[in-house]
Amino acid sequence: GILLSSCKKKKEDIEPPVPSSDKLIVSFSFKQANNTAYLNEDASGAGAADTLIITVPAETDISNLKPDITIVGKSISPASGEVKNFLSPVTYIVTAEDGSTRKYVVVVNYRSTVFFSSLDGALYALDASNGQLIWRLSNGQFHSGTPSVYKGFVYINAMDGVYAVDARKGTQKWKYAIPTSASWGGTEFFPSPVVVNDVVYIAAFDGYVYALNSADGTLKWKTKSSSGAPFISSVTLHNNMLYAGCGDSYLYALNTASGNIAWKFNALNPIYSNPLIVGNNVCIEAYAKNCYLLNGTTGSVIWTTPGISNMSNATLADGKIFSGGGNSASAYDSNTGVQVWSILFTPGGLIHSERSGPVIDDGKFYAGSNNGSLYAYDIATKNRLWTFNSITINGGYIYGSPVLADGRLYFGNNNGNMYAVSVSTGLLLWSTGTSNGIYGSACVVDKKGVKHYPAISGEQQ
Repeated sequence: GILLSSCKKKKEDIEPPVPSSDKLIVSFSFKQANNTAYLNEDASGAGAADTLIITVPAETDISNLKPDITIVGKSISPASGEVKNFLSPVTYIVTAEDGSTRKYVVVVNYRSTVFFSSLDGALYALDASNGQLIWRLSNGQFHSGTPSVYKGFVYINAMDGVYAVDARKGTQKWKYAIPTSASWGGTEFFPSPVVVNDVVYIAAFDGYVYALNSADGTLKWKTKSSSGAPFISSVTLHNNMLYAGCGDSYLYALNTASGNIAWKFNALNPIYSNPLIVGNNVCIEAYAKNCYLLNGTTGSVIWTTPGISNMSNATLADGKIFSGGGNSASAYDSNTGVQVWSILFTPGGLIHSERSGPVIDDGKFYAGSNNGSLYAYDIATKNRLWTFNSITINGGYIYGSPVLADGRLYFGNNNGNMYAVSVSTGLLLWSTGTSNGIYGSACVVDKKGVKHYPAISGEQQ
């Protein structure tokens, strides 16, 4: 027989693959479709190294967002699609196939936004970084009111009532009609709302102070001035008391819960400028008359001092009450009422309107004028640091108060421009035009969601 034999080939040894060390976040975004209750547009992030920064519209609720995350690696924790609170930075850990890890920090910022109204009948939202239009809501009724921003909505007084507008999209939520909202007695400046604890407080030219539910605009209470005269100043709130200046020369102190008048004080002339809180007291300025400091609880006079003609809204800083009018600005000791500081300005005056007012920051004094200029002064030396002249750029009277935020001063003028200038140099950063004058002031929401108001709003700086 024949013997057959074969050689069996040795199987080659196969090396197992080396686990990858890749661990990257390729994309991180919030899809509007997955966050319909919170977002009106998609938002995605970028960043250097291991920090991702995502910018969302101002007043977006970022406490319950669901992210969409794409990675290179084995896993990520927290997982894609897991709802997280982004009010603070959130840490993510990407794990590679080889078990190594990489940490990412995700920071959600708001788009810095400037909100204001124009005499062209529109309410505006501009990108605070470059002045680009985010949205414009035009109904022919917005005028010179200064807005307040609260829980995702812009609240503003207009010619036919009070409006609540979605801060992200510029769509109207509700309107509360107020009769005779048109300007009174030659003033073209509408009292501005204050929103606290879900209540909108607003004084009006029809002689009433209103308290409205911020959610739906329904009336909680309204209180009429004793004489029926119109309220002119914006309200200021402190210690459950609401203070409002009236055309009948009285300052009214109202209980915030009921609207009942706790007390009233006769300042002898109409009160155009806003009440200023000084500790637990309230400071008011009667038109072309006196400046008073009153006990906030009883209305009794603590001190009286002669005021400046056409006094502006006052501002408190370093224990001094600063105000301006005519061609000068002054400061009074808040404890005694004694004048402790003053400066004179070039012809043309400092403050054109009693609704304007200075901004004080880091020992500097900033104010607009009726000659179209914005001034910066060192308070200690009284030296002028810089002057920005809006007239040379297509400007005019500066009626409203400047607003300081993120090293910039934001203000409008009667030629319809909104400006941003550097607080340190006075150089123009951007300007954006509207089709009519800007008489009111702005509200600026910065990237951290902090609201910045002028004195005109009745809010605290």
